[in-house]
Amino acid sequence: MEGRFSERLDSDSKQKAASTAAVASLLIQIKVSAAKAWHRFVMPWKEIKSAPPDCDLELAVIDREGTHALIFACRRQGGVWISAKTHRPIDVSPTHWREWTDGASL
Repeated sequence: MEGRFSERLDSDSKQKAASTAAVASLLIQIKVSAAKAWHRFVMPWKEIKSAPPDCDLELAVIDREGTHALIFACRRQGGVWISAKTHRPIDVSPTHWREWTDGASL
């Protein structure tokens, strides 16, 4: 009988641990989402001519559909904009920039 009782305790413990891990993961996601939203309100856009070289930046571009922020980090190297991840040139004409804040680092 002791064996069944301890097996049940082990099963309950595993379920509680899994539940706790799921809640912790959800709380981290909420924190990251809140930090991203805070960044959007706190970090003002700056004119593109003041963009620093060799720094991960969020760029704003204007196209026929309006103004948009690019969803990936960019860098200015010389007179060329590149993807911070791939280091390949990108064909954009940004109008504004702000510091890139990756949700994973918040």
